Amino acid sequence: MSEEQKTPAQDTTPAGDKAPAEKSAAETLYKDQTQEGAESAEKKPDAKPEGEKKPEGEKAEAEKAEAEKSKVPEKYELTLPKDSLLDESVIEKIAAISKERGLSNEEAQSLLEKEHEAVNAFVDKRAQQWAAEAQTDKEIGGESLKENVEISKRVLARFGSEYLKAELNKTGYGNHPEMIRLLSKIGRAMAEDKLVQPGAQAGSGKKSMEELFYGNTTKPN
Repeated sequence: MSEEQKTPAQDTTPAGDKAPAEKSAAETLYKDQTQEGAESAEKKPDAKPEGEKKPEGEKAEAEKAEAEKSKVPEKYELTLPKDSLLDESVIEKIAAISKERGLSNEEAQSLLEKEHEAVNAFVDKRAQQWAAEAQTDKEIGGESLKENVEISKRVLARFGSEYLKAELNKTGYGNHPEMIRLLSKIGRAMAEDKLVQPGAQAGSGKKSMEELFYGNTTKPN
């Protein structure tokens, strides 16, 4: 064979080296398909779970109830808290203010309760101040305060009505120095008086505080 006749050139590239080019094409095709699917998924709106949806009737009822709560009533129905220091006239004042501000009945009731709480806080603080003043009072305070308070309680227990006792306790006036002074003076004056009982000899000795208040020498429990 002459030099001009040459064997056709053979592809000396190993067969294994062609695989990467084919694999790359396959990966590109797969990537394109998956990318299209991802884009379609992004455009598709998320489906809401069935549990989050409310029936139309229930939703309408909830909206109606909410609208009623926020509605300004023709007439407010307000109730004072139990044992409130506020009187009934405050209800009318709160109702008038609520009407001007366009408040609902629920909001007006909340306003009334806040007023009640503010008054109670004021009364409690005032009662504590009076108790402190009584403690330092030169006539009824100091070491004699306990005795004067006890005498005052006995006078009140014997002559005071249940309503008076409740009011003194509720308003804090039972701690007022002047109230303690008045009641303790009454008790001491009664103990110092000489009372002549039927059948008793004139000029008998003074009756003790317990005898005067309770009619015998037995101290109350």
